[in-house]
Amino acid sequence: MRSGSRYWHIQKEKATFFAELHTALQNYEFNKHGDMNQPCSLLFRFISLVFREMLFLTDQV
Repeated sequence: MRSGSRYWHIQKEKATFFAELHTALQNYEFNKHGDMNQPCSLLFRFISLVFREMLFLTDQV
């Protein structure tokens, strides 16, 4: 995959992630007794995205 398209793929994934996180946190706030599985899995996805972006950026140096 070309580095430019790889970069935009990561950015698109981040945008999708933040939209899902926003929805999950709103739903959790609304329910208060809702489970934390969805926000926790989103947190792990975020960590994965951050590491992938860091690897991409270090690969560009």
